[in-house]
Amino acid sequence: CPMTHSAAPRAAGFTRFTTESWPETRRVLQWERHNARALLGLTARTDPRVPFRATELTLALPRLQLAQVTGSAHRVARRPLHIAQTPASSVVAYFALRGTGQFFHLDGCETVAPGQGIVVDADLPFERGFAQGLSELVVKVPRAALPGPVRSRNRPRPLAFEFSGTSNPAAAALARLVGGALAGRPSDWELLEEEILALFTDVMVGGFHFMKLSTDGE
Repeated sequence: CPMTHSAAPRAAGFTRFTTESWPETRRVLQWERHNARALLGLTARTDPRVPFRATELTLALPRLQLAQVTGSAHRVARRPLHIAQTPASSVVAYFALRGTGQFFHLDGCETVAPGQGIVVDADLPFERGFAQGLSELVVKVPRAALPGPVRSRNRPRPLAFEFSGTSNPAAAALARLVGGALAGRPSDWELLEEEILALFTDVMVGGFHFMKLSTDGE
């Protein structure tokens, strides 16, 4: 059988997984198993008439988990059963590099195009669809690692943001930092974590402020 390696949650290091190592009939199952170990427990669905291809490079830091994901068209869902069996106690940011995705959550639906991102509570149900496939960066942050003002859980509406251009410098810097780390650029892991956490917090604070202004103006 093909060999894979799960990411150690408390040790810095890279892990690469690809469905190409598996027969087509087992790719979806192995993709689900890998993601449950390396990032987040999810159910995946694909068109059985089209071969499913996906690759994930993860970087496990002492507290954070980073990933770059590419894949053909599919849908993933994090359902109440996943949350009960594998609670994440984390928030996750997705940065769309290629492919427009639909993000369904408790409060509605968001469209995330390349150059846009979204921050979600990983312990609330959601579903994501990628009709044309995807390439994205992922940052998973334990809630306990965030400062108090942005640590609150159970926010049904995720935070959408732009990271291309100059409208959101913190998000743009965060995307560059995460992309560089996953490209294997030498780094002090502890310093990298602190820089990512600072930028992640800036993105969330800015998002909460924007949402409050939008709500107040309604």
